[in-house]
Amino acid sequence: MSYADYAKAAEAISRGISKGNLKSADEAQLHLGLVYAKLNRMKEAKAALNAVPAASKLNKVAKLWSIRLGKA
Repeated sequence: MSYADYAKAAEAISRGISKGNLKSADEAQLHLGLVYAKLNRMKEAKAALNAVPAASKLNKVAKLWSIRLGKA
C-alpha cells in the first residue's frame, strides 16, 4: 500500500484474509477497505469496513471511514 500499488495491495490483503488464522483480521479488513476506497471501488470498500467485528477496537475507526466514504 505504501508504494501506491493499490491493486496488488488489495489482492495480497484479500489472499491473506481468505487463508484465515490472521493475528489481526480486523486490521486487515480495515486496510482492505481503505485500499478499495483508493481504487474507487466504494461498494467493496464499505463491505470490507463493515466486516470489522463490533467487538474490535478498530470498529469505530471502520465506521467513521464508512461514513466518510458515503459522503465522497
